[in-house]
Amino acid sequence: MNIAKLSIATFGATIAIFLGGTLTARAASFTFYDNKSDFLADTTATQTSPWIANAGNFTAFTHDNLTFTPTSGNLLNPVSGGNLHNSPFSGIAVNGVEDLNVDIASPVYSFGFDLRESDTAYRHVESTFGISLFSGETLLTSFDSFEPSNFELSDGIDAFWGVFSDVAFDRVEIRETVGGIDDEGYRAFYTGTVAKSVPEPSLMLGLFASIAVGCCFRPSKRSPEDTGDV
Repeated sequence: MNIAKLSIATFGATIAIFLGGTLTARAASFTFYDNKSDFLADTTATQTSPWIANAGNFTAFTHDNLTFTPTSGNLLNPVSGGNLHNSPFSGIAVNGVEDLNVDIASPVYSFGFDLRESDTAYRHVESTFGISLFSGETLLTSFDSFEPSNFELSDGIDAFWGVFSDVAFDRVEIRETVGGIDDEGYRAFYTGTVAKSVPEPSLMLGLFASIAVGCCFRPSKRSPEDTGDV
């Protein structure tokens, strides 16, 4: 019996079984977007319905499947056909730094929003935002600093941010990490219930394990020394 060959075969089989039986879990996958067309094409997300005209000021406001809550005692002002410092505007404005919590009635896999910056010099500060996703109280991921070249808005032009995931979430926290107050407004929101498709690693590892086991135990031609033949 060739001890070296047996040891190699046993080692190979052990590694193959280990790979096939473990490492099947993987981290959640997130794709971030600053192009709304790409986001909608990938996710099939839908936009919230039109805003209510001059609904008033709220500490919390529910629209379709989303509940919006500002932070630090600020108020929300949902408007339709109004203005944001002389810029035509329909959406939600916050009477302070534009921090916003968004609770979603049922878990979703995609979320996005349009943000409008006013086209006047009134309290105008180029802003940067961070966004965090939660499932219940569990933080799933954070986008702490969206690229300024993509998300620092030009006057009077909407910017877009979106995310697509293979794990569901039901809460989004938006924080203005750089900027001032009263110069941006949230124009529209988008949600989708189709999960991002990601290949399962366990399938490929299982196939690799089967091939590895087969290779390790493949019969080989024995030499006369192995058989005792002369």
